[in-house]
Amino acid sequence: MEQLRERFGHQVSPVQFPAEEGLGHHVLIDVLRMKEYEFTPDRLGAVVERPIEDLYYKRAQLHHQELVESVAESDDELMAQFFEEGGTLTEHELRDGIKHALVTRTLFPVFCASPVHLIGVERLLDAIVHLFPSPIERGPEHALYPESNTEHLVEPNPNGETVAFVFKTVSEPHIGELSFLRIYSGHIESGHELINAQTRQVEKLGQIYTMVGKERRAVNKLLAGDIGVVLKLKDTHTNDTLADKGVGYIIRPTVFPEPLTDLAIKPKTKGDEERLSSGLYHLHEEDPSFRITRDEEFAQTIISGLGEIHLETIIRRLREKFDIEVETAPPRVPYRETIRAVASAQGKYKSKQAGAVNMVMFGFASNPYRVAVSLSLNLKWLVAWCRHASCLQCKRALKKPCKKACLQASQLSMSKSCPTMGRIIPLIALSIPSRLQPV
Repeated sequence: MEQLRERFGHQVSPVQFPAEEGLGHHVLIDVLRMKEYEFTPDRLGAVVERPIEDLYYKRAQLHHQELVESVAESDDELMAQFFEEGGTLTEHELRDGIKHALVTRTLFPVFCASPVHLIGVERLLDAIVHLFPSPIERGPEHALYPESNTEHLVEPNPNGETVAFVFKTVSEPHIGELSFLRIYSGHIESGHELINAQTRQVEKLGQIYTMVGKERRAVNKLLAGDIGVVLKLKDTHTNDTLADKGVGYIIRPTVFPEPLTDLAIKPKTKGDEERLSSGLYHLHEEDPSFRITRDEEFAQTIISGLGEIHLETIIRRLREKFDIEVETAPPRVPYRETIRAVASAQGKYKSKQAGAVNMVMFGFASNPYRVAVSLSLNLKWLVAWCRHASCLQCKRALKKPCKKACLQASQLSMSKSCPTMGRIIPLIALSIPSRLQPV
């Protein structure tokens, strides 16, 4: 609780707390109703309600008073009622006050539940139904015009223009992508054509579903305030807004936290690189806080997440969902120095093909110079002469060692499309800006 209050402020108040801590807990204390609930693990509905034991009553009374005071602070009428009744509120007043405080965001209630063992799940769902505000009670959504950065209020009107927000994407084998969306205004139905407000692409909706656990249930229509699922949208992803033609605003995208931990991975089985890339792409679509990058210098695939457990979960899902086993290693770190002195070198390469001798001479020069207050490096590869060598072969031959040398080619210009037999002429000039950093 102290950590929650440090993060969200003093408006955090517990509605329930566990009688015992740890993996074996199965008794919850409800400070709203001032009752104790004992659950039978792994059995839905197996719960016994009874008065709070003396061992936990003092703590329950303390949290109950905190909840009453937090609710009273959120409304002037309740505050007056609080003082008239001697510092207390009835259960009915508390329920109405919690709903009002959630609408105004002046209270953050804390519940306890263990979905794995079905402890407290039904009580949490009952609280959502009876205490949480409906979309109508919650009021309009603050949408945004991206071009002008101005707000627009979207009223939850089933008869208004259709506006839906994709808040989650799940990839299912043999099915494709499932897009979870919430309807903020209007309605959607099968065959409905909507515009993706970000990409301006037309999306035609197929069958619409609601989710009950892992089960999909087909429905004909979803209205403002509903949450549903559509399959196989062409170019719509998490954080996209679907709307009727002519709607220029978007629902504000969810801001995902930046990754904190990196890990290099590669498939255990040679040839699984494409399957690994596809699996990582689908997992990123499901979880945008998970990132994938490619380190070209060391030829490593880097995955980034919010912590070790996050990355372990990604690896487990790769194994279970896509049947891909991977090896992991710490990402390699490139250590660099700035070249500070002028240097030059030349080299010659000869090869025989069909009795003819092909010769290429290379020239290399480095010359550091100062730009503003930082050091930069000017490097040039120069192919000076070539006899009977293909221009395309020279290009390929030069690009490969450049990448291995941790340098990236920015320009590759040809002075001649192809040299003539027996003549010695300039062929290729390749300029490579240094990626070396000042030390």
